[in-house]
Order: sequence, then C-alpha cells, then structure tokens
Amino acid sequence: MPKQADRTAGLRIEELCLVSSSFNHRPDFLGLDKRQPLPDVDVDAQFSLTKGLGPSVVGVTVRVQTKDDPSLVYHFHAELMALIRVDGPELTPEMERSLLITGVNILFPFARENVANLTMRGRFGPMWIRPMNIQAALAAGPKGAKPLVRERRPVTSRRLKHSVRTQKKP
Repeated sequence: MPKQADRTAGLRIEELCLVSSSFNHRPDFLGLDKRQPLPDVDVDAQFSLTKGLGPSVVGVTVRVQTKDDPSLVYHFHAELMALIRVDGPELTPEMERSLLITGVNILFPFARENVANLTMRGRFGPMWIRPMNIQAALAAGPKGAKPLVRERRPVTSRRLKHSVRTQKKP
C-alpha cells in the first residue's frame, strides 16, 4: 500500500466582489475654485479575514474610506471582498495571517481603482490611494488592535491611516 503524502492547503479564489461603494462632494463644493489643488487626506484602510462563510470558504475584506470630516471636499467609501476556498488541513494562525496578507494584496489595487474611478467624475479630479506595503502595515497596526481573524461575521480587524494623493485634471 503506497504511503499517502501529507496534504498541504490549496487555495482557490472563488469570487472577487465589490460589496459597496459611495462617493459625494461636501455641500458647498460648487463655491470652491476647481483649479485649486486638493490637499492630501487621511484614509482609513481596514482589513479582515472572516471564517465560516461556507464549507471551507473564508472571506478577505478590504474597506477604504475618508474620515467623517465636513471640511473634506470628497467623501468616499469602498468595500471589496474575496471569497477563497481552502482545500486541505485546518488553517493554522500562521496560514490565516498569510491568507489575510495575500488576500489584501490582491484586493487593494481594486480598491484604489474604484476610488479613482469614482472621484474622477467629481469636480476636482481623481484621488489615488497611495500603494502600501500590506505586510508591514499589518505588522505595525495600532496598539490594542482586535484579532486578525473573526468567526462568521466580517468584523474589521485593523484600522490604518493612509493618505491619498490628488491628480489635477488636464
């Protein structure tokens, strides 16, 4: 009888989806000079891994949004999720962390693109979320941060400040 080799976890992306997205100007935006460049703004970037979404399915969520600050010209929110099927042994904490980092690295460019596409249609031109080193950002997360992994319910695991750069319309 041949010896069965140890099985390692296999990952398969089942679906990438835009959960929600919104954009608006502040109420007095028509009175502002559209030639004036927009200042950089801080953006909350939140990442989470949710287990128990189905048999062997986990979800990785990326949420980016501006702060609730009435002085900001643009306000936006984008939330994306990747559903990933895990074939193999039970996930260890190290595997969960790797899965979160990999999932966020896959989704973050789509979040950046979504925000740029939404704001491009605004009066003041597109806003681009700066690229970031996800692994370093998660490692340096805020003090007292909640655990990275949640059961069943998608709860934010890390909140990170991040900045956005603006690009003037031609």
